[in-house]
Amino acid sequence: MSPQTTVASFVLRFVHETTDPPTDLPQSDWRGVIKHVQTNDEQHFTRLEDALAFMARFVNLDELDDSDIPSTHPH
Repeated sequence: MSPQTTVASFVLRFVHETTDPPTDLPQSDWRGVIKHVQTNDEQHFTRLEDALAFMARFVNLDELDDSDIPSTHPH
């Protein structure tokens, strides 16, 4: 029996708004939207943990270990 491949794709959008011209008001923090491509479900978030929780609805993140994640740093 051949292995099955499951794909879960996400689009992340990060937004940071600043005031122009600068004022004494505090600048807003980063915020974002994450979208699951296969279902079009999306969620707004201000904390990365919330985006990870959204992804965990579709991918068992506990099954991943460091060897599953490609390195972006040269060795």
